[in-house]
Amino acid sequence: MIRYNVFKGSNGALILAILVLALIVACGGAAAPAEDPGQASAAPQAATTQQDAPTQPAQQAMAATTAPAQPSQPQVAATAMPSATDAAPQIAMEPAGKITMGQEEINIFSGHPAFSVNPQLFVISTAPVVEGLMQWNSNLEAEPLLLDSWSISDDFATWTFNLRKGVQFHKGYGEMTAEDVVYSYSHWITNTKHARASALQRFWDHPEGSTQIVDSHTLTVNTGEPMPDVIMSEFHRVPSGIASWIVSKKQSDEIGIEAADKDIAATGSWEIVEHRPAQYWRMKAVQDHWRQTPFFAELEFQEIPEQSTRVAGFQTGNLDTFVMAFDSIPLVQAMEGAKLMIVPDQAAGEMLLHFHGGLYFNVGTSDQEAAYDPDLPWVSSNTEIGSPEWEQAKKVRQAMVKAIDTQTIVETLLQGYAMRSPVGVGGYSYSAHRFPDIPMLEYDLEGARALMAETGYGEEGFSITLVPALRGAPAEVEVAEAIAVMWEDIGIDVKLQNLPYGTYRPTVIGRTFNGATNHATSPSNTPARLYNALQNRGSFVRHTHPFLDDITIRAQSAVTLEERTKLETETGMFMYDESIYASLYMWNAVWAVGPRIDDKSWSENLFYGDIRNINGYEWIEPRR
Repeated sequence: MIRYNVFKGSNGALILAILVLALIVACGGAAAPAEDPGQASAAPQAATTQQDAPTQPAQQAMAATTAPAQPSQPQVAATAMPSATDAAPQIAMEPAGKITMGQEEINIFSGHPAFSVNPQLFVISTAPVVEGLMQWNSNLEAEPLLLDSWSISDDFATWTFNLRKGVQFHKGYGEMTAEDVVYSYSHWITNTKHARASALQRFWDHPEGSTQIVDSHTLTVNTGEPMPDVIMSEFHRVPSGIASWIVSKKQSDEIGIEAADKDIAATGSWEIVEHRPAQYWRMKAVQDHWRQTPFFAELEFQEIPEQSTRVAGFQTGNLDTFVMAFDSIPLVQAMEGAKLMIVPDQAAGEMLLHFHGGLYFNVGTSDQEAAYDPDLPWVSSNTEIGSPEWEQAKKVRQAMVKAIDTQTIVETLLQGYAMRSPVGVGGYSYSAHRFPDIPMLEYDLEGARALMAETGYGEEGFSITLVPALRGAPAEVEVAEAIAVMWEDIGIDVKLQNLPYGTYRPTVIGRTFNGATNHATSPSNTPARLYNALQNRGSFVRHTHPFLDDITIRAQSAVTLEERTKLETETGMFMYDESIYASLYMWNAVWAVGPRIDDKSWSENLFYGDIRNINGYEWIEPRR
């Protein structure tokens, strides 16, 4: 057994933390919430865990349809610790032809863990050029990907990970081993622009933790404190806007991490070949890939910001599929040979409303966050909950939330392929059955105007900057425009800024943005998954407050479903009552399928961790 001392913990001791974890719920019929996961194991190092299941997305995508799917009912059941299933049977064939896909934004290609951030991080993991230790299935359960299996001790502090054997890196860099996993995460934890860098560091580099490489394909890690699998699984999966993946240590050692970043040797079905910033990424099929050899020989992503241009490219046959706004659905349906592939049950994601500037940790000190401005109507100059200053700012936020007619947005801009969020707080919609006391948001224009009058803004109003966070969801800009009109109805002057996500995001990371955003996120298996955005230690932070910081950290550390649900309920009620982190709607994925390609195998082999953007390209077949 080899003991590695690679990472340096905050206590000055040299340590290396390694891991991969997870496990979340299981599918099944509607039932009571699952039992306490911390008590489900029979023996150390062989624990089985039981977690809550979110609202069930469909088991597979469906072909073209004329009516939006109805929301499914919450379901829950228990599952044993996952192990990898056999690799998909390979079809004897030689990849041929090319798929061309129109993306809204791809920016600069970046594949190394030390550098990759959104939007590239999201796009590269949907291709996939890269693969993570795990994926999520259609029930939002964690399943092995580059792992073969894993187990967790009774105290949730010791993890054993068995890597899949025979997985080959691109460009001839050999088989993936435990050393490559250690290397990759030694860089993910230092990538401070990664939205979950702080959480990754707590897992892989805990001051009281240690990691051992047992052999070339086995790792054990002690995390120093209990680490709930339902939380930790989220950033060890692909595809996702918070994804992480494994790259070749040998490649970086030989050519340097800067060169490797632009020509990464990873393990996905597609290998990067050529790219130009904000223009295109070109990839080639990996022959005899361990999971699935693509049917097509080439895959090209083209950056085409304008929806009308993407539609025109699809209609002329220059694009086989594209990121599509829902108002383009009739144009696709009218095109000869084209059809729609629909992933129903609101499986694509959740649209949130974020108020920025409420960074209440260092108020009045020399290291005050730049975005904090108590003169902003929605930001309080007093951190005390219930104080006159706090109540004033809260009423402004409540008015802005009440003024949004979400149902009209769902029926018009989203063509009915969506539903209002059943819980009015971000991250709660996919496990709504666990939070019956948290209401959904209600449209109340007169109530909103009354609140504005109470705050003194009924006549004069105020100005706010609204930015649609462009992250692959349908009608992001159009929804922002609709919200702007609705806010103008209550006297607010909205300055709409349509910025590339790569331009907007650094202002949030740097804590300088103090406006509002409509911001799409992937389905959440439990609310605590998104709590990093509410914590002062987080990198991508929308709102912080000592109360939220304390309770959300405790919720993320809870290893039993009962304890976590209690803390999540208290957190959710606080955010609902104070109008923080609102959830507007959930939507279906609707993808255009061009006349040259077929969606039969494609629809049955999606990665469900994050389907705001198209994935599963290796399963797209030529139309016959």
